[in-house]
Amino acid sequence: TLISMDVGWSTDVPVIGCTDSYADNYNSNANYDDGSCAYPDAGDYSLSFDGDGDYVIIDNPSNMTIGTMITLEAWIKWSPTTPLHYQSIISKRLNDYDAYVLAISNSGKLVYFSDYPGGQYESEIELNANEWSHVAIVVESNVNIKLFINGVNVNTFTGGTIHSNNAPLTFGVNYYAFNDLGLTGTPAEWLYGNISQIRISNNKRYDSNFSPNTTFSTDANTVGYWNFNAGTGTTLYDHSGNQNHGIINGATWVENIYGCTDSYADNYNSNANVDDGSCAGYPSDGEHSISFDGVDDYVDFGVSNDFAITQSNTATIMMWVKPNSNGFLLSKY
Repeated sequence: TLISMDVGWSTDVPVIGCTDSYADNYNSNANYDDGSCAYPDAGDYSLSFDGDGDYVIIDNPSNMTIGTMITLEAWIKWSPTTPLHYQSIISKRLNDYDAYVLAISNSGKLVYFSDYPGGQYESEIELNANEWSHVAIVVESNVNIKLFINGVNVNTFTGGTIHSNNAPLTFGVNYYAFNDLGLTGTPAEWLYGNISQIRISNNKRYDSNFSPNTTFSTDANTVGYWNFNAGTGTTLYDHSGNQNHGIINGATWVENIYGCTDSYADNYNSNANVDDGSCAGYPSDGEHSISFDGVDDYVDFGVSNDFAITQSNTATIMMWVKPNSNGFLLSKY
């Protein structure tokens, strides 16, 4: 027995391609995104923030609602301000009690902030100013918070929370977004420096010391990845596939030029703004030592966190000496 049914043909079929209109290879006919979207890439760039009104904003991205784990990380170069103040790197803050923020404190330390007054966690050491550094905060809610500078665990705290909220996500400023999808609060904690990479993940990327990659990659745990390489325009493209693109306000593009940035080296490159570790050719004239008179002779290396020793890391100090009396050999206090 044949049963007649009123069935017709439909033109509604899957069309696979890039569905993001911001992408270079956007397919207006596609109705199923295949993960192929490609975005403008002019090379190796960063954004420069002037510390007074520059920021990037992403209006309340829904997939930035984080569960029990989060990793916030970035490559940054910051400079102190006068007077000193907090400088925000990544911020999603609704109010004093619902936030997750990665920032630099007014004493130059790395900070994770989640709520007031007890939810602020600082590194034991300061972050070197005017140098490129990888910074990361890893939070497992109600378990621990780990802070990393250049792959070194600089502090660990027990407990801690992640407060997901409907505030905008911002880079370079900390906004109090009191109204839904609005920015009626007071902007503060402007960043004075550069950002070249940001990645936000919904897992624990790091648990112990590691060697940071200069370029981040994406995977199933990546909820946002911005490589800052467009080099032009007012859009900061999200390369995670989640289409969380940002609007650039005031911040300017800077091409990253690699080379030796130490003016004391023979191969110093005055055009370089990123040190690539190639510095060489320092004066050498055989085997020598320095003689100290025991009265007022000394060598001063200035302030550098390269010499920082904390409860979270270790160090070995070695030297060859020929003392003639008691006295300090080395000090940092």
